[in-house]
Amino acid sequence: MAAQGDRIRVDRELEQAFQDLREAMTDVARKVELTEDRLNPKRLVERHPVAATCTAGALGFVLAGGGEELLPILAFGALIAGALGGAVRSD
Repeated sequence: MAAQGDRIRVDRELEQAFQDLREAMTDVARKVELTEDRLNPKRLVERHPVAATCTAGALGFVLAGGGEELLPILAFGALIAGALGGAVRSD
């Protein structure tokens, strides 16, 4: 009889664990969807047209340089980091 009681308890714990897992997976899926929407390139351009224009200009500057200079690459990296940081903070 004790073995059957233990089995029932384990079954309940297992069902509770499955329910917790389902809830956690639902929360993760919702957060992924929200983050994906926030970082969608089309939405970033629509919400931040000035930053997108500056980024496009910096990309053209870096690609047109053609040299081994480090300054354009660093400037582009800083611009991208600032644009993404601003976009994430403002949403």
